[in-house]
This record gives sequence, structure tokens and C-alpha cells, in this order.
Amino acid sequence: MFKQQRVSVVIPALNEEQSITHVIHDLWKLKNADGQNIIDEIVVCDNGSTDKTAHVAFKAGAKLVFQKQRGYGKACQSAIAGLDPCDIVLFVDADDSCFIPQAIALLDAIVDGADLSIGSRTLGEIEEGALTPVQLFGNWLSAILIRLLWKHPISDLGPFRAIKSCVLTQLDMKDERYGWTVEMQVKAIQHKFVTIECAVDSKVRIGTSKISGTLKGAIGAGFGILGMITKLRVQQASYLAAHTTTVKTKDDTRFQTACQATLVIFCKRPLIYQGKQRLAATIGAKSAFSIAQALLDCALEDANAWPGQVVLTISNKEDVVWASSLLDRPHSVIVQNSGNLGLRINSIDKQLRALGHDRLVFIGTDAPMLTVKHYQQTCQALTIHDVVLSNAEDGGVVIMANCQPWPDLEALPWSTEYLGKTLKEACVQDNLDLVCISSGYDIDVEQDLLKLQRDLYNDPRSARQNLYQQINMFTEKHLEIEYAQVINK
Repeated sequence: MFKQQRVSVVIPALNEEQSITHVIHDLWKLKNADGQNIIDEIVVCDNGSTDKTAHVAFKAGAKLVFQKQRGYGKACQSAIAGLDPCDIVLFVDADDSCFIPQAIALLDAIVDGADLSIGSRTLGEIEEGALTPVQLFGNWLSAILIRLLWKHPISDLGPFRAIKSCVLTQLDMKDERYGWTVEMQVKAIQHKFVTIECAVDSKVRIGTSKISGTLKGAIGAGFGILGMITKLRVQQASYLAAHTTTVKTKDDTRFQTACQATLVIFCKRPLIYQGKQRLAATIGAKSAFSIAQALLDCALEDANAWPGQVVLTISNKEDVVWASSLLDRPHSVIVQNSGNLGLRINSIDKQLRALGHDRLVFIGTDAPMLTVKHYQQTCQALTIHDVVLSNAEDGGVVIMANCQPWPDLEALPWSTEYLGKTLKEACVQDNLDLVCISSGYDIDVEQDLLKLQRDLYNDPRSARQNLYQQINMFTEKHLEIEYAQVINK
């Protein structure tokens, strides 16, 4: 078991007698700190092998099932049907092309809250010759299509992956051939399950691949993957057409034009006695906590309305599940690295660009005065400028947007009145074309709340109205206290 979770392994195999013993032995070598096996069960599906695959797999300690009908997906389905009850299912290919100890990262991701963890070879080290040009191109094209069609960043369709057993059942997998892996990933996105990519390394496989090793196999896999993407998209479009009604109304709280940028929200889980300390010093910790939650809701309201992709970044990996449930739309969750805000922005920027995000709009959760006008100005400006900033009245910024990598941000004076000025200077020094749009302000002290109360009076957005009501309650209570103090004097 792995951290109280029963783990079963599925290995589809076709003529892999040279490699499968190595894979099975490496899996049995995985141990917990107490020396107990991490893997509880290994099921190999022999998919019509003509060599000794079944014999050597059984000898290495695997449970065998047989499926004469050829197909990667069919073999996986047959192996799953042969599993004993378990909590996590780990998928491993039989060709010894992956590093089995890296399964720990995949299992850790599941235990930490993910529903599906994908071993991304693209994010790891690829040994020369491990992936053919056809495989690399196919992965790239599939990832691009999934990003475009489902607004969800992925980097690989790697077969090395782990999934909660209950989630696997809900996905109702159907594909029997080459579309198995992409079907799992897309269906997880459609069901809004938490999907995380973990970097894994790949090495040259033992023996010849039945897919990438032959022209027929490569073409078949390509058509299978693209066909599955098309099928799932058509099914989703048909369902939406049958279950939704479009009403055309004029609403200036919604985007009127498309935006190709990705919205990146740096958010922190509101906790009482943590965060908003300057605000808490004057209005109390409990009131500051309520305001922090309402501010977060406003940022999430903007994210739900955003026409492009959305990424939530969090500082604590324990909050992955919490962050994954915040929005009523597909989104990604990325755990920030350590360091100051500048370092973390640089790191997130680099990660997202590696996944194909070209235009990024960074915001926090403490600027509820931001409107669709601010966002549309930002998106439009990004089509002709490298960097777009919305200055804050206190000298900071409320929007940072870029279509080129940020300069080194670590040394900037974060959380000071000099941030906006030094950020502009850093961008100019890096030869980035910069423009500033309408300015705004963030919520740090009690006086900011009073200003916000006036600005939200006619704002029809529901989260803003909830925040407006909370500020009203606070100010009314504050007035009662002041009145009582006057009477007592």
C-alpha cells in the first residue's frame, strides 16, 4: 500500500518478453519507509503475444489475463476487469521505456488530491532516440488541439499515469485501440476532475515498438488519437446544443469580444488570523477574513466570465483540491515555487509559456474594482505591445500582462510604493514595448474599503454586490460603535 491507499498496476503487453520482466521487478522493488511493498497487485494483459511474454510475466509475479483482440485500449480494459478492489490504478507500458521509481511522484499527486496524474515526458528528460519524430509531433499536435478545444493546458499523452479507481469507473472508457490515453485525459477535463502533470524521464525502449516502430502503426495511432479528439468534441457540442439556450442581451459586465490571453490568478486560501493584516489591525481578524473571502469571490467571478483559459496559482500544495473546486469551468491549478513574488511570477510565466500560453494576464485577488473594460483594454493592448500594466493608486500594479517573458523580477521592491515605477524601468531596460491602461487600486487598509463601497454601489455583478453588502454591514456596525463611544463620553 502507498500511504493507506491500495495500488494496482495495469500493464498491456504484446510480444514484450525481453522487457516486461525488468518492468515487473522494478515495480516490486518500490517500497515504503517501513520496507513494505507499495504495489499491491500487478495485472498484465497479454494481447495475443506469439513469444513468451505471458510466461515471463507470470514468473515475475504478475497476475495474467488474456485478450486475443488486438488493441492498446482493449488490453487495458481487460486488465482493469481483472483487478482486485483498489484505490489507485497505475498504468505502465511493458517496454521498459520509463523509470519506474518516478511512479512515486504520480502516486503522491493522487494522495495529495489529484484525480488523474499524467507522467509528462515533455517536462522531463528524453534520452536520444526514446521518442521518434512522429511521436513528438503527434504529442505536440494533440496537446495543441486539446488546449484549443477545451482550454486546458497539457504537454503530453504519456501512458505512464495514475488515476483514482473511482474516477476511472466514472470516465466510462470506451476506446479499444490507440485513442485510450487521450480519451482518459479529455474525459477527465470534461468531468472537471483534477488533472496534474508530473515530469518523468524516458529512455530507449527494449525491442521494437508496435506503434511508432512501423509506418502502419504510426499512421494508425495518429488517426486513432485525432479521431478520438474529434469524436469527443462532436459529442460535447451535440450535448451542449441540446441542453442550452442562448439569449442575446446587452450586458456590459460580459466580454463582447474574444480574448486569446490566459488569465493567471495568484490566490491564497483565506484563513482567519492570516493575511490582510493591515486591514485586520483596524477592523478585526474575523471581519478581515470575511472581506478576504469576498475579495476572492470577486476574482473568481471574473475568472468564470473570462473567455480564454484560466490558471489559478497557489502557494500551498495542500490546497490543490480546494483550488480545483473553485470555478464552474475548466481551469488549471499550479503550485508556486518558493521565493518572493517576483521569483514566483517568473517561474509561473516560464511554466505556462512552455505549455504554449503566449499571452498572460496576471492579477491578484484584492482588486475588485477591476471591470470588463480593464480586461478588454488589456487584451487589446497585448496584440500590439509586449507588456501591459494597470497602475495602482498606491504605487503598485493591479494588472500585469505580457506576451514576452518577464525580465528578472526578484529584485523589485514588492509591496512598496515604488513597485510600479521599478517594474516599468525593468521592462524598458529589457527592451520590452510597454503601455499602461486605466489605473485602479487594491484593498489593503480600511480607507480602501470606504472608497470601494462608493465604487460598487451600481455594480451589477453578484460577487461585487455581496462584497458591497458586507462593507455596508461593517460600516453600519462601525458607526454604532462610534455612536456608543460618543454617548459614553
